[in-house]
Amino acid sequence: MDFDGSSYIDCGNDSSLQLASDMTITGWINPTGTTSGRPLVFKRDGGGTNYQLAMDTSTPPKLRFYDGTTATSSSGSLTKDRWQHIAITIDSGVTDGSIFYIDGVASGTATFTISGDDADLLIGKHTEDSTYYEGDISSVGIYKTALDAQTIKQFAKSRFT
Repeated sequence: MDFDGSSYIDCGNDSSLQLASDMTITGWINPTGTTSGRPLVFKRDGGGTNYQLAMDTSTPPKLRFYDGTTATSSSGSLTKDRWQHIAITIDSGVTDGSIFYIDGVASGTATFTISGDDADLLIGKHTEDSTYYEGDISSVGIYKTALDAQTIKQFAKSRFT
């Protein structure tokens, strides 16, 4: 789907989206506009709890995940004007049990804990400062488990081969 800098998708807060433990977020992105601090997948209430996956403010940007307490960015960078597969697997509460992936390659680890989950799931919009993603996002997947590296690698190969 093309996001023009003012559009987003509100997926609601169905019980299937209320994760409070291990999880994985995957998708394909092609950022075409402003990349600094742009939202990808947000499930965050006004109190700052739940989680968010975004592009950080680095140049070039990296993936950034926030669990309501801790924010960490990937070690690898994203590329503007190019499709790339992104993923984060979260083994909730395990030291360095969360892994960032860019194009199927591990790109840093972190420790995150997923707990409360009561906000709507938004794709392409930051809930607090109303910034929007610019570019394309496709095939977003949210899983109730931390997928293994081989599965992520297969996802990264599957779209454009």
